[in-house]
Amino acid sequence: MVVEPKSGCEGDEYEITIRFATSAIASGETEVEILIRRVGRDGSESEIELEGRLDEVGELLDQVASEGDCVEVRVEPIGEEEELEPVLP
Repeated sequence: MVVEPKSGCEGDEYEITIRFATSAIASGETEVEILIRRVGRDGSESEIELEGRLDEVGELLDQVASEGDCVEVRVEPIGEEEELEPVLP
């Protein structure tokens, strides 16, 4: 399936979803899941899942945005009934 980048976007398009447990204390040490979806100018797609700390997210967003690409960020709190699942086995 080919996904077209949004109109007006001259570079690649990144959709970044950040998930964290709502029961966690919002501090730099809060563990988060990060899903990065990239849609290239040619419509190609790639995805990567990462785990990290909340204080590392800003650095990642700065890096992606500094390359002149379009970036959309979503923050999805996870309720107490859901738990973060490990990305790596």
